[in-house]
Amino acid sequence: MTGCGPRISRIRYHTFIEIFGFDPAVSAARFQHGLQLAGLLSEAGLPHTLSPHAPYSVGEEMWNLLAGASNLTGRISMHHNESPEERALLENGAGRLADGFRQAGFDISHLPAQAADAFALLGKYLPESEWILVHNTLMKSIPSSADIKKGVYWVLCPRSNLYIENILPDIERFTASGLTICLGTDSLASNHSLSVLDEMKTILDAAPEVSFETVLRWATLNGARALGMEKQLGTLETGKKPGLVNIPVFDWKLNRLGMASQPVRLI
Repeated sequence: MTGCGPRISRIRYHTFIEIFGFDPAVSAARFQHGLQLAGLLSEAGLPHTLSPHAPYSVGEEMWNLLAGASNLTGRISMHHNESPEERALLENGAGRLADGFRQAGFDISHLPAQAADAFALLGKYLPESEWILVHNTLMKSIPSSADIKKGVYWVLCPRSNLYIENILPDIERFTASGLTICLGTDSLASNHSLSVLDEMKTILDAAPEVSFETVLRWATLNGARALGMEKQLGTLETGKKPGLVNIPVFDWKLNRLGMASQPVRLI
């Protein structure tokens, strides 16, 4: 994209620099590379944080390095409960993902003991950070908002989940949980589009009991809160500068999106 610097583009960015590596031999070098990328983003005036990629891809040595960089981990994004293979690896050291790591010469014993429990893991290493947990497809149980600290955001990427695993998160239980839910798209490597409206349509089609207003909040204000941008974006209020999108095809009687609904950007 040309001209997407912070003073030119109308898009607001927060870059999560994903850190991988559970081999202690490479952890320090990969962490330094992350710091270099953070330095470049700082020079460009772009907000950013270092983030662990996922519980199954970050070893104890790297977690300790992240824990020591509290100035760069205030808001982290992490893949969470995305696939059956992830759960099998973390719970039993089994499955295709575990086998693939072993065949590639990786020692999965370097994963921390808490890796199967993301909350214990994050609570130990990054307790002061805001946590953005992405996917949440295979949650065995969904906690209530009363059981979770403030500053935890749950991002659902339903079209990506259908693309990769052909399964969806438990949308009805998430809706009833009182948790702060947001919508994401993942990437074109696992999705046919990067349209948040398409994600909304997928959820409303799969869970018709969920209201349009609820999913609209997930797509707007909750996402702005997760990124720390709620004072500028997310709602139509005096002093804010959100984008404004028109959806010309909308069923006003049923208060629902249709499969033909497409966004038209106004501002």
